[in-house]
Amino acid sequence: MNHPILANRALGILSAYIDQRTDITTWFIPSNVCFSLPFLMISKNKHLEMFDFGFSSEIILKKIEEQKQPNTGIVLVNHFGVSWTQEEVQSLSPYFNSVIIDACLSPPETHLPKSCNSDLLIFSTGKGKFVDLGYGAIGYCKVPLTIQPSSHPSQIEIHRRYEWLESFWKMALAGGSVVDYSEVRKLPWIDDGAEKLTNGESYFSQVVQQSSLEWNHRNTLNEIYQAIIGPDLAWNSKANLWRYHLWVDKPEIVINALFDNGLFASRHYPNGAKRLGVNGSFESAELLENHIINLFNSTQVNSDFAEKCSQVVSRLLSSGKVKPASRKPIF
Repeated sequence: MNHPILANRALGILSAYIDQRTDITTWFIPSNVCFSLPFLMISKNKHLEMFDFGFSSEIILKKIEEQKQPNTGIVLVNHFGVSWTQEEVQSLSPYFNSVIIDACLSPPETHLPKSCNSDLLIFSTGKGKFVDLGYGAIGYCKVPLTIQPSSHPSQIEIHRRYEWLESFWKMALAGGSVVDYSEVRKLPWIDDGAEKLTNGESYFSQVVQQSSLEWNHRNTLNEIYQAIIGPDLAWNSKANLWRYHLWVDKPEIVINALFDNGLFASRHYPNGAKRLGVNGSFESAELLENHIINLFNSTQVNSDFAEKCSQVVSRLLSSGKVKPASRKPIF
């Protein structure tokens, strides 16, 4: 039986679950994720291991064999919203005390997916997610998990600290240095409450309504990107639901040109392993950091935006200023 959970943020659900699983001392996570995931593990004094980007259980099993850590859990991330297959999850389950699936970039499910076989499955409707309500998360857990009223007196202060840590992380990325993460343990920064979701029925109704709008809108904008830019810079069609992805040899040229024209794009997600001093080979994560661009396709931008972005990229491509990167990660 899976128990549904609602919370202000997905991080709050994850935090509560990790606190409950005191038997797990080591967590394996992918190297290219949102900064908050490794910072959460560090703040709870868990031993952190990282594995390379991808959906292959072979990569992870090789890492397990190398590290030989007891009492382990793993967080599998639905990279760019693409789900792990049931077969891959099942092949990993015998090697871990707990398997969490981070589906924060996937379309949120208001009912437990039939294929769910993890100990905890988490969706998010926070900022920048497939459905962006600015708050909210849905979890499905095999054991009862209670989200207590927030233990912090000021949610505003918690939000400020979270943003400060995000800026701190971005500065480390820009500088290419290893992060001094002692700051993570000093002050509370995790929104661990659920007071924003007192009416679950109303929240689910919003999620369902917005999700329908997003599906249609994103498909429309993706068609625009594909038609104007063409196939040369396309990365992987199955990963284009959250954002439309380009694979470029010199992404900074594209990013600068877009911003010079009053437009924008992003570069998620960098290889966090080298910034956290984690040893190992992270070839695919490095390729992603060096070559991927995310073009926005949510309802927060319109067709005109997509056309303008596409025209900028198309001009750069036709002029020879950018071209497809020669190597792609296995996906």
